[in-house]
Amino acid sequence: MDVVKSPAHIVIVFLLFGTIGASEPTCLSRFDYEEKMLLKIRRFEDALEKFDKKITNIMDTLEDNERKRNSETKATVDEAKLNMKLVLEEIKQNKNVLMNDSRNLQTLLREEEALKAQMMT
Repeated sequence: MDVVKSPAHIVIVFLLFGTIGASEPTCLSRFDYEEKMLLKIRRFEDALEKFDKKITNIMDTLEDNERKRNSETKATVDEAKLNMKLVLEEIKQNKNVLMNDSRNLQTLLREEEALKAQMMT
């Protein structure tokens, strides 16, 4: 019976020493906690800054592309306007030439009718 008690006593002794030796988990000091939180916040701020830079770069790229597109579009529109002005001027000149030709033809027609009338008489 003493043999049975001794292993039980040994187990109890180990459990007592285990519970005495095992203290509660040590809490971090307030400074340590705040330092870790500040580091996390700083990493988060760095990530936000990187994200902000990426967004800014994307926006700048979009604005540059829009400016290029607008300048190309403006150049194309200006060229088309110039071509239209040239065509309109040519049409006006042709219109004036046609009007002069029409007047000349009317004059020739009157002269022809006058000559016909003279020939008839």
